[in-house]
Amino acid sequence: QTQWRIIGQLLRDPALTQAEIAKKLELESATIGQAVAGLCARGLMKRLRAETDRRAWQLILTEQLDDLLPELRGSADRLHDLLWRAFRPVDAVRPE
Repeated sequence: QTQWRIIGQLLRDPALTQAEIAKKLELESATIGQAVAGLCARGLMKRLRAETDRRAWQLILTEQLDDLLPELRGSADRLHDLLWRAFRPVDAVRPE
């Protein structure tokens, strides 16, 4: 789930650094670091030193992620449907 959230943040704003993502997601740096390491190991992301601040890590999504995005979207849609299946729109609920 953390990896999905990181990917989502970078899809919205590719300029975010690893520290900025940790702050936005309100997660510890170590947690983000482990998730990023996993994404890098799978070839979905690269981690480079930011040009503007050599202490910061710039995260770059790879082209390999493009192939995985439709699958991730499908998984997210199925999860959404599962979670909301039992709920009906308010106008569908009528007092007897």
